[in-house]
Amino acid sequence: MQTNLTQGESEKLPVLIHIVNDTERIGDHSENIIELVERKIENKLNLSIEEIKQLHLMWNELHSMMVETEKALKQKDIAIAAKAIAREDRINALQVELKQTHVNRLSEKTCTLKSGVVFLDFVDNLEKIGDHLCNIVQGVLGGMCWKTTDKLKK
Repeated sequence: MQTNLTQGESEKLPVLIHIVNDTERIGDHSENIIELVERKIENKLNLSIEEIKQLHLMWNELHSMMVETEKALKQKDIAIAAKAIAREDRINALQVELKQTHVNRLSEKTCTLKSGVVFLDFVDNLEKIGDHLCNIVQGVLGGMCWKTTDKLKK
């Protein structure tokens, strides 16, 4: 930062900084998930088979999004980035769906409140990781360049 940057470097630097910030936030949510697992174990909370299947479904979408995000970044591939963003839409829909099925389980008294809170926290942290991955691939879609309003006016 002590030297003069070229125009291209100046346009890429903010995108890279945002990618680093989003990557750090993904790490924070990953730590949250570890803490949830520890809480689940310490408090001997059980998730139902249905809840575990739902978390696996959401995780599989998220894992695929991670793989696509990495490929999009490495290859600067807009098509792969678009796939990752579409997958994030699916993750958002899953979050809504899983929360609703959880409410149904609560009303049917087929789960406990404590295990339900852990389940919802898992779902929310997975969804937030998807949001940060989406932010990262948006940098790829933008050509890894920061688009300022001045540039857009030209």
